[in-house]
Amino acid sequence: MKYSIIFIFFLTISAAYTQGWQTHTISNDGIKPSLTIDKQNNVHIAFLLEDNSGWVKYTTLSGGTEAIETVSNGYFYGPLDIASDQNDNPIIAYHDHNQENQAVRKLEDGQWINLDTDHPGHDGWDNSIVVGSNGVIHTSSVDPSGFGGAGVEYGQYGFNGWTVEPIGSGPIMYANTTRIALNSNQKVYISYFDDQAGFLKLATKVNNNWQIETVDPGPNAGRFSSLLIDENDDIFISYLADGGVIKLASFKDNSWSFQTIDKLDNIEISFGGARNLTSLAKFGSTFGIAYGDKQAVKFATISENGISLDTVIKASVQNFGQIVSLAYNSEGTAFIAFAGNNGYGNANGNIFVAQKNISTTSLQNFESIQIALFPNPVKAGQFVYTKLNNFDHYQLFDLYGKLIYSGSISNYRIELPGQINPGNYLIKTVNNKPAVGYSKIVIIE
Repeated sequence: MKYSIIFIFFLTISAAYTQGWQTHTISNDGIKPSLTIDKQNNVHIAFLLEDNSGWVKYTTLSGGTEAIETVSNGYFYGPLDIASDQNDNPIIAYHDHNQENQAVRKLEDGQWINLDTDHPGHDGWDNSIVVGSNGVIHTSSVDPSGFGGAGVEYGQYGFNGWTVEPIGSGPIMYANTTRIALNSNQKVYISYFDDQAGFLKLATKVNNNWQIETVDPGPNAGRFSSLLIDENDDIFISYLADGGVIKLASFKDNSWSFQTIDKLDNIEISFGGARNLTSLAKFGSTFGIAYGDKQAVKFATISENGISLDTVIKASVQNFGQIVSLAYNSEGTAFIAFAGNNGYGNANGNIFVAQKNISTTSLQNFESIQIALFPNPVKAGQFVYTKLNNFDHYQLFDLYGKLIYSGSISNYRIELPGQINPGNYLIKTVNNKPAVGYSKIVIIE
């Protein structure tokens, strides 16, 4: 028998979720990554190389380096963005510099389908993409003033192909980020930085007309925004304000409120500098903001208990890429994609994903129980036992937080699935009280 690890491991809930951040190297090539998590908790990652002979590549977190595939080759610019549709198919948007258009690719039945826009202007800078509940693709991007463009544009891809239109922002340059989101009625919102006024602005389409409001009048506030609309249709925007300050704007009860989150000291704002420097996500009632400069990637949680700050990773000799992408899976695990090494500006770098162990916020309403399983290690398809008989079902997760299998517990006995790779896994046992127990388990060949 070949053992992955030879020990029996049982722990309390608090010990399981105070282990900090794990960092995974995704690729030794590429910059400006973005990630999304689908309904099955699969983590999809896209990144690119900005060069005359550049490319866009794609992988999943559990796929390994051998699973990295080339989406397209050409002269491209990021940041790119990635989303998944109602069938969990990944869709990637980025700027095609040769075609002067917004490029869009969708993975369907193992093939990357070309859904590029064909619109006058030098479109597709500062891409953001979201897929509606009806499968319609929505994008925001910039047709920059440096190429004679009209500014922020909105694109929609449905049964009749693409429609692309300016939102009325007026001429602005690229490199400051746009973000798009939908509310529960599929109403479109776009956040962006007005570089002429130095303001954070929010646009929405009402009765076929775009309405634009100033959210933060600065000075110099609104670069690198991240836009989120929650289940109550409340609006939240994280962004960079003057002096390197990270802020969160919240629109609830028909008024805006603002929180200062943190301050960054090593930001480079230039053509080769920062891009999507903040990324906002929500799990339960808790918000997470990933943000970073050349020296650190950081993470803030905002809840009714206040603001908690965490350093994900610090740079040692070389810089980070000043771009982050954050998402939660359904178990409350936070994932952050970022670029390291020389991965800032147009230089090639390394692509990383940092992962916070399964969040305690997902367990806040549960009683914590320490359990032990035996035998451990164990072969796939065999039974393991617990000494506690107050659990009725279980879930099996890999160490990335992805749900692998669910099953029932009968007479202290858990039957493991037969088709599962050797390695380390986490078992969550649950009853209807509610109470949960956790144990680490090792599957052997």
